[in-house]
Amino acid sequence: MLNPVKFVGIAAVTFACLHLSGCGNIQTVKSFSTPYEQPTSGERAKIRIISFDGMVRAVPNSSCIDWRLPGAGVMVVSAKRFANVNDQTLDMPVGKFPGLVTSMGSVAVSELYIPAGKPIALHYLSQGDMHKTIYQGSRQVGTSYVQCFVPRSFVPVAGENYEAVYKQIGDLCQFSIVRLAENGGIDSSSQVILNEAPLCRKSDIF
Repeated sequence: MLNPVKFVGIAAVTFACLHLSGCGNIQTVKSFSTPYEQPTSGERAKIRIISFDGMVRAVPNSSCIDWRLPGAGVMVVSAKRFANVNDQTLDMPVGKFPGLVTSMGSVAVSELYIPAGKPIALHYLSQGDMHKTIYQGSRQVGTSYVQCFVPRSFVPVAGENYEAVYKQIGDLCQFSIVRLAENGGIDSSSQVILNEAPLCRKSDIF
C-alpha cells in the first residue's frame, strides 16, 4: 500500500529553483547534475525506479542523506537539465506496471544495481502541484504549492529485485518499495519496510 506524505509551501518558482531552495552546501546542488554511481562488484541487488513526476536520488551505503558521500546522485528524473540515467535496463522481472519499461512523458524509469547488505537512502522530489490561489480580500497574494519531499532508507538483500514507485496525486505523495518475485509480480508480503532518512548533518539544511 502506498504511503501518503505531503509537504506544503508557498511558491511560484520553476521545478529547478524549487529543488534548489533550502540547499545548504555546494554538494547538494551538485547532486542534481551528478548521476548515481552503481556498484560493479560485491554483493548487489537490482532496483527499478519509477517516478511519475519528479526526481529520485540515492545515497548508497547510508541510512541518512549526505550528498558528499561516494556514489550519491540521480537515479531517475522526469525533467531535463539534470543528470539523466533514465531507461537503463537489467532484465528485471515484471512489476506493478508490466508495460512500462522506458520513460515517456513525465514518467521516468530506470533499472539499476544497488549495494546489498548495507542501507541505501532514496530521496524523492516531485515537480509539485499548484494547489490553490491565496487571496487577502480581493487581492491575490500567492499560490499554495504542494511538493513531495520523501527521504527513506532500507537494506537490500543480495540477489533480490526491487521496484520503487513514486507519484504525487494532489496533496499526497505516494511511494512504495516492493520485492519482486523471480517470475514477476508482487504480493502483499513483498512490501519493504522503509525507515526515515534524515540529514546526516543537520547544518546542511541551512
